[in-house]
Amino acid sequence: MYLYVYILLFLVIFLLFIFLFILPPDFILNEKRKMIHSKCLFDVKLLDNFLSDEEIDVIISEGVNFEASYVTELYLPFVRNSKTCQLLKNTKSYQIIRNKLNKMGLSKYEVEDLQITKYGVGGFYHGHYDYFDEDDMVERRYLSMTGQRMKTIFAYLKPADKGGGTKFTKINKLFQLKKGQAIYWDNCYKVNDKYIYHVNSQHEAMPVLEGEKIGLNIWLSDKYMY
Repeated sequence: MYLYVYILLFLVIFLLFIFLFILPPDFILNEKRKMIHSKCLFDVKLLDNFLSDEEIDVIISEGVNFEASYVTELYLPFVRNSKTCQLLKNTKSYQIIRNKLNKMGLSKYEVEDLQITKYGVGGFYHGHYDYFDEDDMVERRYLSMTGQRMKTIFAYLKPADKGGGTKFTKINKLFQLKKGQAIYWDNCYKVNDKYIYHVNSQHEAMPVLEGEKIGLNIWLSDKYMY
């Protein structure tokens, strides 16, 4: 009986030692940030009629050279099954979006190159975050190049005939949008040179059951804000 108690006590002390003295301080701070912020308010806004049919036609017409989607720098088809292409800042599509964001009072944010994503039947993207984790070596490199993805707008250029919704897994909220609608949410914010991540911003692209889904990723960064 006492032997089991001693073993359990040893394990608790050992794990506490690892957490406090072995793990890097940034890891501990990052976990604390996530735990604290998981209790804070998070909301997803629906933007009705975000894009007109004419604007969607322009965006889709400029979408060429689709390639298999990557997760950061890795091809992981069991995590993300779709095709993407980039729309650079010199395209008509980019100017359409930039003008809309300016009218929404979001002119202070830099907008990354736009990304069109196509999901065929069976296409999906498992739960993920849009922000770059500054404690991850690979994501930190992207953070230095593009800035932090503070906000996301995801627009539906073409909804699937069946399936293909966008689900926020932590709050169990599913959006099944119509053509031209978009959803808008915050990924993180900054306090004392550290990013506080919205844990509840985790989302996933639900599998397309029939038809094809085409979406537009719009990432608003803080590249020139600080």
